[in-house]
Amino acid sequence: MDYKRVLILHFTNGMSSREISGITGDGKSTVNEFLKRFRECKELSYPLSEEVTNEFIEGCLYKKAGSLVDTDLYRDFDPEEVHHALAKKGETLKHLWKKYDAVGIVNGQKPWSYRQFCRRYGIWVGSNKVTFHIQRIPGVNLELDFAGKTLYIHDSRDPETMTKVTIFVATLSFSDYFYIEVMTCCDISNWIRVNNNALSYFGGVTQTITPDNCKVAVIENKDWINPSVNKDSQAWA
Repeated sequence: MDYKRVLILHFTNGMSSREISGITGDGKSTVNEFLKRFRECKELSYPLSEEVTNEFIEGCLYKKAGSLVDTDLYRDFDPEEVHHALAKKGETLKHLWKKYDAVGIVNGQKPWSYRQFCRRYGIWVGSNKVTFHIQRIPGVNLELDFAGKTLYIHDSRDPETMTKVTIFVATLSFSDYFYIEVMTCCDISNWIRVNNNALSYFGGVTQTITPDNCKVAVIENKDWINPSVNKDSQAWA
């Protein structure tokens, strides 16, 4: 059975088990039993995230009696705890997995691989709707931000000399086409300079430019119709 197709036909198209059976060729009772198991499963909910496969659905809903299941072989983790940890600046899924993996085998259960760790977290995110997918259109929006933590550059001729730097990133949201530049000074004139460099690199200006920090463009927003706009950013625009 193509479980994902059945779910789309039922939840999105509003079809009954009899109608789905006529389209897919699966028995009506088989479709009914699958939908019943799906509704009772705590691990799954509709709509499904892209990471959920038919194999994963089958593993959740039709675990064979007497056989070892994934939870018997692998040490589980709390995806909600992972989600909260990712809110910390500089934290990544890779780093969280390394900490999880470093614990090793506990009570005979081994840790998931990094790929499975990410997949299972992605399924939890999709099922619990804790993130929101932004619809992006080619060439419409350029997003700006500082990436990660402050870094230091070592002078190869004088190893004890270090220069504090910040990484500026501009990306075309749809294509994930990046422009990256290291900044030693983050005042407004340099902020405008790196933005100009990004526009020159991309060869044009998008309809919308979205800074991560709204205060870059808007100083105060007591009146949302006429906010107090950063004059330097306004002049650049």
